[in-house]
Amino acid sequence: MEEGTFRLLVFAAIAIALIALIFLLFPPLPESTETEKIEALFQGSEINVGKYSTEEILFSEGYYAKAEYFDTINRTVAFQCFDLSNCCEKEMLGKLCSKPVQWGSRFFLVTRQTKLKFSTRCREETFFICRGFIGLEPGQIEITEYSVEPQQTGKGEKISVNAKLRNSGGTDIIGVQGTILLLREKEGEKEKEEKRKISLEKFPLYLGKEVEVEKEIEVSEAGEYEVVIYFEEITDPTDYAEEKAYVEVSGEVTAGECNAGEKSIEWNADNETCIIRMECTDCANKEKCEGKWVERIPKLEGKEFSLSGFNTEEKTISVSVQGTVQGEECIPQ
Repeated sequence: MEEGTFRLLVFAAIAIALIALIFLLFPPLPESTETEKIEALFQGSEINVGKYSTEEILFSEGYYAKAEYFDTINRTVAFQCFDLSNCCEKEMLGKLCSKPVQWGSRFFLVTRQTKLKFSTRCREETFFICRGFIGLEPGQIEITEYSVEPQQTGKGEKISVNAKLRNSGGTDIIGVQGTILLLREKEGEKEKEEKRKISLEKFPLYLGKEVEVEKEIEVSEAGEYEVVIYFEEITDPTDYAEEKAYVEVSGEVTAGECNAGEKSIEWNADNETCIIRMECTDCANKEKCEGKWVERIPKLEGKEFSLSGFNTEEKTISVSVQGTVQGEECIPQ
């Protein structure tokens, strides 16, 4: 009986120590309108990751915030100020600072009543990495256009990756790092295999300016690929953007020997529409196969071709065109 009581006392002491440690590491938020508004912004940024949210807040004289107030078990916070009209240089404190905001990466102090914009942005990893921006809004990477051409090609051919970016935020971005990933589908598995990782040259992204990125990549193996382009601000991991596209790569390419093969017609059940299927051998991609069939049947020029399939071992590509039934013929649409 005494041993059981002793164990209960030990467990209770451990529980009290753990609770005290949690309160020490993550103290409860001090009650103030400013703190409540900032916490609400951080919570919103955990939902809309990678994009910043902003609110104009009237900060009272003497308002002081520590990053620990907003840290949680799942979130870590740091502060940043780009607003030279309201913020002194980082870690410039006391009488050395004549502006209303003194700040460091883990605190900020408002020395006189001031209305300021406050922005938050988060990135989700194993936990949320968040930034709080005092004054001016931060820069924001935005991919406005992204394309990968051609979307069907052959082993050993090159694909062209093109992207346009702009800064849709409120501050210039001094450095952006771009990366292109080629991920290949693995048969019977959800996880994709990384075949290539290409780092692009760093570049600035200024307000009101657009940057275009172009890269040609040779694809050395057949398969279905996901082509991911990813950009991240060098000094701020919460500012990032990515887009994906998909490419089908057929088997061996024998340059100069692309030939049109057999043609077949698939009649649909409605007896009004049909599909013309055309096969090619040793063609590098869908476009080259199309060209061979247009040479053979000129009335196919300008029609919309679709990739029906490819066979790596037999080195064949199949393309198709939708048609309408007229009598006993299938006429390309």
